[in-house]
Amino acid sequence: MMGLAPVQHAFADKMTEVTVGYSKSPLNGSVLSGGPKPGVRVVPIAGQTPVGSGKSRRFGLFAKSSAAVTGLLERFSTVLDPELRSPFREDGLWLVRPDGYVACAAAAGNESVIARYLAEQL
Repeated sequence: MMGLAPVQHAFADKMTEVTVGYSKSPLNGSVLSGGPKPGVRVVPIAGQTPVGSGKSRRFGLFAKSSAAVTGLLERFSTVLDPELRSPFREDGLWLVRPDGYVACAAAAGNESVIARYLAEQL
C-alpha cells in the first residue's frame, strides 16, 4: 500500500498536519464570507515571515493600512505582530493566531470585531 502515490500523499499530509483544521474550535471568532475561515490554517507566503515565528509569538493581522488598523496595532502591540500583511480580500480583515490558524475575520471598517476578539483573549 505504501508504494501507491495517493497513500503516500495522504500519509505525508497526516504526518505533517498540514490538513488539520479547527473549524469548530471555541477559539474561533467571527466569519467573513470569501477568504479563509476561522480554524483554517494559513499557508505561509513566500517572502513573508510566517505568523507566530520569531522570539515572541504574536498574532498576525492581514489588512489594508488605515488609521483604525494602526490603532489596533498600537493598542495590542504586546500580542500583535507589528508587520501588517496584505489582506486575502481587499475589503476584509483577518486575524491569524500564532499557530498559523485564522482566529477571526471581519469586513474592512469593522476593526472593532478584531479588537473585541483580542480583548477577550487577554
